[in-house]
Amino acid sequence: MSRYIETIRFEHGQADLLPLHEARLNRTRKIHYPSSQYISLNDLKPPDKNLWKCRLLYTDHIEDVEFLKYKIKKINSLKTVFDDTIEYTEKAADRSAIDRLFKAKENCDDIMIVRRGYITDASYANLIFFDGNSWYTPKTPLLAGVRREYLLATGQVKELNLRPNDLNNFSLVMLINAMLPFELQRAFPVGNIVP
Repeated sequence: MSRYIETIRFEHGQADLLPLHEARLNRTRKIHYPSSQYISLNDLKPPDKNLWKCRLLYTDHIEDVEFLKYKIKKINSLKTVFDDTIEYTEKAADRSAIDRLFKAKENCDDIMIVRRGYITDASYANLIFFDGNSWYTPKTPLLAGVRREYLLATGQVKELNLRPNDLNNFSLVMLINAMLPFELQRAFPVGNIVP
């Protein structure tokens, strides 16, 4: 039986993007457990008003809820890795394929995964790229994250098919995910992406 995770940012006692997390959790459950009943996440409460990472582990029901103190990792470089068969369309607890690729990061902080010639994601986040005017995210993510979904829906980011050679058209790259709000992130130069 496959298990899945949902990671929700809590700060000042409030959940960030909770409707999107709830929708994804229930969508995944409906696919794998068609008879499962809708689960509301409105009752989740963090221990205090600090920054928390709420990690839900679930199958047809929620198996575990864990609140963890969160500290943002400093990412300033990415190593390009290639894998044409990797799949991670749902936020599965089994990340062994991604973990295997992460081992190839060499001296970089994280990886940029390229599948079938197109840029996808970093090991734990979606990517966005700045061309001097607008931010773009690959049209081919491994996992279409909730932060990515929100930024696309609000017009802050646009989708684009991106190949490694296209990076010359951009100056900055940033990692985004549920725990990494767009407005709090540090972008770094695209030149810090190692082929």
